Amino acid sequence: MLPHIQQLLTDLAHTPSLVCTVGRDGAVSELFLDGAPQKVEFADSWATVEFSGWHIHVDLSAVAQVRFAPATPTRRTPQRIWCYSGGSRNSTNRG
Repeated sequence: MLPHIQQLLTDLAHTPSLVCTVGRDGAVSELFLDGAPQKVEFADSWATVEFSGWHIHVDLSAVAQVRFAPATPTRRTPQRIWCYSGGSRNSTNRG
């Protein structure tokens, strides 16, 4: 995997007040990042990110779209990242 992709994901995992929304095949998961990951590892095309209450394994070769969206000034919500892999993207941010 390209080193700059690994560095970007590592930097994002260490960014406080960030929400990563991951969707696939009609399911969506919102992952709240506090900037203090316990683990960020890479093996082949796979990334593993672990925080205090959850972890995720992602096959980066299956990611079809990534979008960044800052929090709006009128809301106190964290910045968001959407990652969609495979299948159709049926979910949108409703928050």
